[in-house]
Amino acid sequence: EITTNNHHRNVCIQIHIVFSNDKDEYYPINYLRNVALRACKCKYVFLVDVDFIPSSNLYDKLLNHLPKSRECLVIPCIEVMDKKWKYDGDNIDKIFGMESSELIMHFENEEIKQFQRQDATNYLKWLITNDNQYQVEYQPGYEPYIIVKNDKYLCEYDERFTGYGMNKVIHIAKLGLKQKFIFNVFCDGFISTLQHKKSRDYYRTYGKDKDEKRESWIRALFNLAMSELEDAL
Repeated sequence: EITTNNHHRNVCIQIHIVFSNDKDEYYPINYLRNVALRACKCKYVFLVDVDFIPSSNLYDKLLNHLPKSRECLVIPCIEVMDKKWKYDGDNIDKIFGMESSELIMHFENEEIKQFQRQDATNYLKWLITNDNQYQVEYQPGYEPYIIVKNDKYLCEYDERFTGYGMNKVIHIAKLGLKQKFIFNVFCDGFISTLQHKKSRDYYRTYGKDKDEKRESWIRALFNLAMSELEDAL
């Protein structure tokens, strides 16, 4: 555990190491997410992938808009198209400090795009609204990045899912359907990531040299998990 002071804030970083003896094992993504959740001491958690970077002053902007219990605060995420606009010294501050009008222009120029499985967020409304946030309905397949209260209603990830495919989708489904979370989109900030190469497990599951059984197994597991979820409603 590392404690430091960053911009007059106390920052505590916990590092947990998980070992694997099998180099061909599918990445235990949901197990690792649960390791982090179980160790978290904070009142709120941001369920986000490590390669996303927050827009300017996002932390300060969020302080007055933190979600209540059984609420998800959706942070819109954009993908920066590497061939169009790189993360370099001249552009990086521009990317993280963009206002709505600039975001619209870069969307139109195809220099940025919305991240996958985010349709329910309604990016058009996000770009033009004057509201601080707005509510959206859960949709099957929705996979937003969210801030939630770290309490008894926040369920853990399904550790049966490993590697690539449906591991976050089923977690959001549990929050939306079983735990009855509502989804509010935050309008004064975003997170971004560079377009990047797919993971090894993606290619092992969906690539041209994929294991034919693996994709079917993921689909069957997802259908089973959804069936279990529906039976619990």
